[in-house]
Amino acid sequence: MSAIDTLLNRNSHARLVDPGPDAAELNTILQAALRAPDHGRLRPWRLCGGCW
Repeated sequence: MSAIDTLLNRNSHARLVDPGPDAAELNTILQAALRAPDHGRLRPWRLCGGCW
């Protein structure tokens, strides 16, 4: 399945349940998010890693 097909066919869940990501997994998620393209230069003014 292509990435666009995955995005177009995704399902959202009303509530999240345990287990959540651990600290290492959150770090990986944040590192990936920081590498996302920012074509409109819409970078957030802050990223609070301690907010999770």
